[in-house]
Amino acid sequence: MLSSRGFVLLLIGVVTFSSNAARYDSPCLGYSVGNNWPAPCIDGNHPFGDGWLLVQQRVDETGNFYRSWADYKSAFGQGDNFWVGLDAIHGAVSSGTYELIVEMVGEYGEYRFARYSNFLIGNETESYALKELGQYSGTAGDGLVTHKGAAFSTFDRDRDQNANQNCAVGLKGGWWFTGSCMDRSVQSCNLNGKLAEQGGTLYWRVRRGSESLKYVRMMIREAE
Repeated sequence: MLSSRGFVLLLIGVVTFSSNAARYDSPCLGYSVGNNWPAPCIDGNHPFGDGWLLVQQRVDETGNFYRSWADYKSAFGQGDNFWVGLDAIHGAVSSGTYELIVEMVGEYGEYRFARYSNFLIGNETESYALKELGQYSGTAGDGLVTHKGAAFSTFDRDRDQNANQNCAVGLKGGWWFTGSCMDRSVQSCNLNGKLAEQGGTLYWRVRRGSESLKYVRMMIREAE
């Protein structure tokens, strides 16, 4: 019988990362980011094609995503759990039109994805605000739509839209938080919180009572 980890390996094909490694050199880096992407990319038999730059991946509870602004600005992580850094993401998506795919596995084992045609964030002066998403397609539902326009927020730099609390503290990770933090009645998400096994602040919500996530991966690619 497959372990839960083996299950996700079959579903999404986990990629391994080292924050101590030099910039990755891969055939799929034929875009304007050149060879300066700080993480692996998908250049194989993937259902959505080749050339995807990995932004984030969460597969088990070993990764610590309750991090400072400085950590989220730069890359962090080791092995299967990582974040490539807001500077790297902004540098890529500001150089052209990039699409975003979020792959996820819920706590009950169902695989879903969300795809956006024009993913764009601001620079550090703009608090890496989520500027554009483009058109949504996929099977997960549009969990990011309410976050458009939100600034990125961490426990040591509160940039969310909630005047009463720091959402990053309550939800244990940096993200583009809105004023509701974790409103179960609206479309919303937090992909840098705790996994389902750790308390379930990692979620993608498109309806009331939707499940927490066990695994998630974000990846971008220059639009064709």
